[in-house]
Amino acid sequence: NYFISLGHYTADGIMDDSSMRRETLRSNLETKITDWMKVGINLNLSYQKYRTAAFGTTANSIYNKAHAALILRPDQTFNEILKDDNGNFMGYGDRLNYFSDAGSYNPYYLSDIQPSKKNMMRVNGNTYVNINPIKGLNIRAAQAVEAYDFRTTSKVLPKKPFQGAGKAVESFQRYYSFTYTNTAEYKFNIASQHHINALIGQESIITKDERIAATAIKMTNEKLMMMSAAP
Repeated sequence: NYFISLGHYTADGIMDDSSMRRETLRSNLETKITDWMKVGINLNLSYQKYRTAAFGTTANSIYNKAHAALILRPDQTFNEILKDDNGNFMGYGDRLNYFSDAGSYNPYYLSDIQPSKKNMMRVNGNTYVNINPIKGLNIRAAQAVEAYDFRTTSKVLPKKPFQGAGKAVESFQRYYSFTYTNTAEYKFNIASQHHINALIGQESIITKDERIAATAIKMTNEKLMMMSAAP
């Protein structure tokens, strides 16, 4: 039996600065090599890249866009209001980065100057070998793996209100877990009245999780935001 599939998924979030893209590959193979041996493998690979909304975890912050829509004045304009010398309305200009009446920065502006992205490569798989050398005896060896690499990149550009305090952050995590399971089962009966099932097994799990993160601070040039450009 053979099964292979490819998948692609992309979606924009509710907020303009949130999105996700995912590519997946799945395969499933099962074959009977002889009358007494069967093997199989199931493998899942995926790559995911996504962004989450700025201040999305601070529900009551004025810089959370959804919350800001509730508490800002209804006459607060998103763009500069243009007027002639007589004070007559002429239209709208550029986006306002700071709301003077509210005394706060535009949440969209703060989101733009604090870009971030995350990506993850993940693998899940398992294999098995099943042997029936004699009637009633079943020997099975199974192996499973779960592993991923996860990376986060974020920046704070040195613009108001972060002049001279730009920041670049990189973090990386690598995780893997291997599981080995071996069993032997023997079923037989005596005089067709006594049914005996003998089972022995062993399982071991090897897991490792490594993480590293680095932060560069006091960056002053928004065009030089690499970690190596930190003072």
